[in-house]
Amino acid sequence: MVTFEHPELGLVQLRTRSTARRQIIKVTQNLVIITVPPRFEDSVFPLSQETISKILKLREKVVSRSGDGRFKIDEQIETLTFKVLIGYQENPKVRVFAAKLDAGVLQINMPVGVDIETSVAQKTLKNIVLKFLRQEAERVLPKKMEYWSKQCGLDYNSLKIDTAKSRWGCCSSRKDIKLSYYLLLLPERLIDYVIVHELCHTREMNHGPRFKALLHSYFNDYAAIELAKPKWDRKVSWLKS
Repeated sequence: MVTFEHPELGLVQLRTRSTARRQIIKVTQNLVIITVPPRFEDSVFPLSQETISKILKLREKVVSRSGDGRFKIDEQIETLTFKVLIGYQENPKVRVFAAKLDAGVLQINMPVGVDIETSVAQKTLKNIVLKFLRQEAERVLPKKMEYWSKQCGLDYNSLKIDTAKSRWGCCSSRKDIKLSYYLLLLPERLIDYVIVHELCHTREMNHGPRFKALLHSYFNDYAAIELAKPKWDRKVSWLKS
């Protein structure tokens, strides 16, 4: 199994299966799995534009079907820096949603009488959470990037926090790095892995042996394998939809 990051598709895994008779593509919001018969690995890459377009269309369908996750009263949602708690306003005359982030808790209070199950309430809650998620990402991720840059001795040109849904991060040939603010929905060890992964691209742009050796000097394969697990895709997919 080979795992690498594609500039348009994000994380891609190439697998071989002895029983496979043709190329099989499975797509989630954060991972593309390509399964081929043995000895056909070299025929897959580079991915054709037709294959890339097909995968992007499949991902759009996955996104449109997502949204099973729901905000619920008294149910916590955890990010790297805060937990989300949802309740109701104490004053029934207050007819607006109120949110406050304090001591690692984002408390969101809805107007009394609002049904949390309605699409309007769910959309409002999601927008509030994503607003604070981005604020926290812009506060935390640059510090992490600077820390790991010094630790690894790998310099970068610039860092941008964006809203990418199909990949965790990317690095250009000019050493400009982008990180998705959805990273804050992952455990800290996986956030650090993504950051170091992108920093390694400032020295090695492809995913060849030298890149792997450089990355493995800081993180082993278990981080990449864990990041590729479907549970992370399920955790964030409904917030991305």
